[in-house]
Amino acid sequence: MTSRLTRFLSYLFLVAYISACGGSGGTSTNNPENQFVQLTIVSGGGGGIKQSNPEMICDSSCTSQVKKNSSIELTAVPDDEHDFLSWQGVSSCGSQPQCTVVAGQTNQITATFAKVTKYKLTVQLTGNGTVTSAPTGIDCGSDCTQNYAQGRSITLTAKPSNGYQFSGWSGTNIECPGTGVCTFTINSATVVKANFTLMTNNATVSVSINGSGQINGSPGNIACPGNCSAVLPNGSSLSLTAIPASNYQFTAWTGGANSCGSSSNCNLTVLGNMQIGALFTTNSNNSRTRVSVSGMGHIASSDQSISCGSVPSTLSTAKSGDCVKALRAGPMTFTATPYNDSFKFERWTGACSGSSPTCTVDVSLAQRLGAVFVPVTSTTDICTAMGLKSDKAVYKLDASFPVLTIGQSFVDPKFGTTIRRVTDVMNDGRGSNKVLKTMYSTISAWNADESYLILYRTDGTAATHELYDGKTYQFIRKLDDIDPVDLEQIYWDTSDPDILYYANRTYNNLYRYRVSTRAKEVLHNFDAQCTSGTELHGGSDPLFNSWDSKKFGFTCAPNGKIFTYDVPSNTLGKILASSYD
Repeated sequence: MTSRLTRFLSYLFLVAYISACGGSGGTSTNNPENQFVQLTIVSGGGGGIKQSNPEMICDSSCTSQVKKNSSIELTAVPDDEHDFLSWQGVSSCGSQPQCTVVAGQTNQITATFAKVTKYKLTVQLTGNGTVTSAPTGIDCGSDCTQNYAQGRSITLTAKPSNGYQFSGWSGTNIECPGTGVCTFTINSATVVKANFTLMTNNATVSVSINGSGQINGSPGNIACPGNCSAVLPNGSSLSLTAIPASNYQFTAWTGGANSCGSSSNCNLTVLGNMQIGALFTTNSNNSRTRVSVSGMGHIASSDQSISCGSVPSTLSTAKSGDCVKALRAGPMTFTATPYNDSFKFERWTGACSGSSPTCTVDVSLAQRLGAVFVPVTSTTDICTAMGLKSDKAVYKLDASFPVLTIGQSFVDPKFGTTIRRVTDVMNDGRGSNKVLKTMYSTISAWNADESYLILYRTDGTAATHELYDGKTYQFIRKLDDIDPVDLEQIYWDTSDPDILYYANRTYNNLYRYRVSTRAKEVLHNFDAQCTSGTELHGGSDPLFNSWDSKKFGFTCAPNGKIFTYDVPSNTLGKILASSYD
């Protein structure tokens, strides 16, 4: 399933349809740049078609409105029992699975697939090296098996690792003498073994020092500075020791010995000519490095001492909150990572500059640097309308706007916006509340990995929450087992996609709720803070949780007391209202 960011822009419909999320004006449809045409792609069975602009995957027949003269990329994707055969409806693509068409020059294009028998090719390695295939599919050492159609010609290419040589092919159902490429026709399950052997010639090992210290090595009588290289038999063992000078400490091995990390003693195998470095740094550095994050993203230093900002799910082992540190003196690399696909890294500030996600600075002196993250402009917008009727004349949509059924799409010719209907609250049979909308604009409707979406269903008085699939917009269930203090104040955990938080004013509790099991956990009771005549509330600002879901803010209305609650430590803080106007 494609990501919400890579799907075409879709709008949520309730009773009727909406032409755009906002804005006014438009460009005349007589302008060729704003004319749209219909394109139909058809899969002949045995596979599907991936289309760009708008992005979709079609396994039968799909029609979309696309901008005239725009380039549309199509890719035919056969299933396990078929091979792609050819394109019909466009002459320029032939039998290549990738095809580019110009909207308006063809109205329909069909991908045909042929049923074939496929056999598994397995590549095995002895020694150190890699094997790749043409056509693609094998990239071994990581991907060493692939199914190919019977009768397909396969070419394998071997590449030895440093210090090794390729000595030949062996296996079943192949004849590949020598050490060149191996080409054969696959007509049965085939196993090919690529044999790599250690080179027997000598290799030169060179060591270097960054900082102040010494490297001793044996065999070879390495004593650097002084004797900083040795000629040793390929495949032999080498033992190195790093000795820091006064007021220095050994920090790390680099180059061919980086696998030894920060241990001062390093034992390794000589594999071809090698360049090895030892990094020594001063014992103390009182200069503090400060980093800051603007927007939803994260900065980490290469030694993991600094981890600041919103930790992405891809960095699940990273902690958060270390934004000021005294780092070891010397160069340090910082990496900026967006929180998720809804954000992108824009630029560095301070000691770093540019738009590359990595930046290296000398932290021997105090440094300040920051990363700026901005929303991706193509994120999905959800628009809602209240109290509309099914007749589109009521809300004055363009006369060309069609009546859509659930799942159908339409491209607004004035704005170029793709609109898709995904709900029908008048006829879905889930109660009398006929208005469906998102929560406050400052509260995310999607969970951390966008697999769930919460919508708020109301008739202006009574209300309930509904859980939807965040990718397909399919209704899952009502969230009738939660009762938040404010019907729109439900907060997804920013890292765990299965957890949401809400406060309840009846019991003055803060709850953690797990969607998959419906389990509720009381994190804290505020009876001691919200005494008689007052009740727990999120305050006038609907956003009362922190970016990392670790802190929450509350008031005890109507006495105006303001409290903070830290989830990991289960500790309570108080803000003096008199400090604020």
